[in-house]
Amino acid sequence: MTIRYGPPSSPLQFGCTPIAGVPPDAASTYTTIACKTSDFSVGIGVKLTVDVAGQTVVSHDTLTFPALPVILRASGCNDSAIDNSNASCSTEGGQILTL
Repeated sequence: MTIRYGPPSSPLQFGCTPIAGVPPDAASTYTTIACKTSDFSVGIGVKLTVDVAGQTVVSHDTLTFPALPVILRASGCNDSAIDNSNASCSTEGGQILTL
């Protein structure tokens, strides 16, 4: 069995790893498939595609993953104007950084 998903423009972009186990944990059974989504999954209106022995079905339900944040700058400690680094921050913690 393979499970893939993705946005409408790339419906097989990500893999979803089936979870085996014993209910009531989130586990696959004869009537339910549980799977772990891939790290950094993105998309709106994402549908799952399940293939078992060459028989494929696409879900009617959809998932939406939130957009990943993008950090453009981190400042604090002794900022370097040359390479945007904060290399001289203490490694003991307690530093205030602005993202």
